[in-house]
Amino acid sequence: MIRLSVIIPVFGVESYISRCLDSVFKINLPESDYEVICIDDCSTDSSATIINGYKDYHHNLTLLRHHSNKRQGGARNTGIRFAKGEYIVFVDADDRIPIYDLPGLLDYMDENDLELLLGAAEVHKRDGEVLRWGNSPITESRIMTGPELFTEEYVHRIAFGVVWMGIYSINLVRRITPFLENVLYEDTDWTLRCAYNATLLQYKPIVVYNYMENDGSTTTSISISKLIARVKQGLRIWNWAQTTSINHNDVVTVAEDYCTWNLKCLKSLKFFSHSDRAFFYHSISNEEIAIMKQWRMGGKWMRIVKHPYASRIELFITSPLYRFARYMKKKINN
Repeated sequence: MIRLSVIIPVFGVESYISRCLDSVFKINLPESDYEVICIDDCSTDSSATIINGYKDYHHNLTLLRHHSNKRQGGARNTGIRFAKGEYIVFVDADDRIPIYDLPGLLDYMDENDLELLLGAAEVHKRDGEVLRWGNSPITESRIMTGPELFTEEYVHRIAFGVVWMGIYSINLVRRITPFLENVLYEDTDWTLRCAYNATLLQYKPIVVYNYMENDGSTTTSISISKLIARVKQGLRIWNWAQTTSINHNDVVTVAEDYCTWNLKCLKSLKFFSHSDRAFFYHSISNEEIAIMKQWRMGGKWMRIVKHPYASRIELFITSPLYRFARYMKKKINN
């Protein structure tokens, strides 16, 4: 019986994939109890060659290859379709898994019928500093339903919205609409949907992931296309929140807080050229601007600013976004 499937999207990570795999093969499960699924998303470097080298020593490792690039969402979907484990964890190829009591947590999930167990993560910065991801609480939550998570302080304090912060039952993952493919920042909306649809879940203050800060990674580098993708992601989250029925107002509040936090990235627009800024603005449709105008961005909706990285309330949080849109339109048209 395979208890766990570890899914790793791979694209151009020859400098990091060995570090990642070394950590995965140190997890304290017999290799007969888990499988490692790497999905090569059309890498042009030696990533696949390095992975194949590990297959000589680890027979629970499988390498799948895409014929066309589908980005991380597509790679994860392929891994999910192939997975045989009762539970799934997702790992990015430039990060690593720390050693923790994984067998004990899987047993705990079995005993309590949990479909999702959330954990904490550490950020390992390039200068050697180690930080806690988000303002993760040091006490565990109660066992709750998915919709109840959105009424609890935990959803804000753990900054849940990245796919690798949890252990998922395969049944839950396969009930959810697959990841979007060929887009950036595909995981937050999927992760929130997954949490909401879990029959039972819990947060435990155990570090289950090491995020390794690298040059050029999706979260540490910025471009106009990434700014556009983050705004589009926020729109997807907001639109999904409108479709929920249980604890609807709380879900909408959480969605808007995530959107507001995401929009802090817009302050970097001032570093881009006029043509890039024009491209950004024209990529956001009038319909999408109309949706943004509905976001409640002031007063009691500001819980997200408790995030430890928020040193001050940024312009794009304190000002309604439609003012920014009007300003951009005026600058571009002049």
